[in-house]
Amino acid sequence: MPFPFSTFTSLLESLEKVEHRDPPLLPAPKADALKAETERWFRSHRHAINGLDVRAATALLSSMLPERRTDRVYGMQATSLCRILCRTLGLSASRAGDLQAYKQPNRGDLGKCLERVLKSGGPPAKPAVTLEEVDGMLEALAGQCRFSDRSIPVRFPPSSSEGRDKFLGDVFKRATPEE
Repeated sequence: MPFPFSTFTSLLESLEKVEHRDPPLLPAPKADALKAETERWFRSHRHAINGLDVRAATALLSSMLPERRTDRVYGMQATSLCRILCRTLGLSASRAGDLQAYKQPNRGDLGKCLERVLKSGGPPAKPAVTLEEVDGMLEALAGQCRFSDRSIPVRFPPSSSEGRDKFLGDVFKRATPEE
């Protein structure tokens, strides 16, 4: 059974709430709260996690520990990612400006700006995005970078942005703003 990406992002959101709590927690209580939140998430999703096949389990671990995936290099900074997102999502000039607001102070990072843009765009398409699809999307992006390990499959020619954009658009257009 596919693992919904929204289930994984719920963990990230709960950890972010602990991290940005006001007033801030001291280091020891913060570490305890982060550990408790992580354990709670694993307990509540134990059945689904145990039912994952090898590819889905790898996608979950890759999402939780991205720094361990040294074989994947994306070669993409916020500016180029923003340009790709504008093209992929077919954003109007005003919505593209809203996405580019991450460059301005106190407007949030690119992720927060993307969340605001997607919230103003209506409901996402169905079916829901799975963790495996997101991992596949990241693998496809890494496959286009010459610094990635040779074991990463190349799905699109490095010079082909059309195939990449169509693939990314399929995932992003079905994602909820929180994802």
